[in-house]
Amino acid sequence: MKVAQEDKDRFLKELDNEYKGKWKSLEGNEQAREELKEKFVTTKSEIEGISIGRVLDEGTYHRF
Repeated sequence: MKVAQEDKDRFLKELDNEYKGKWKSLEGNEQAREELKEKFVTTKSEIEGISIGRVLDEGTYHRF
């Protein structure tokens, strides 16, 4: 059993599009942009790290 790479790619593309849209709307608000960037990087790494058999703690489980 394998995690479908095409699904991961689709999720990453959707995340990137959403990030770019929100980034533009936060023009002039550097603090909000920095927070958005941190959340983007964290979410992107979580999506890339998804694999079969990965053990999730309760907090991570509820974020998915």
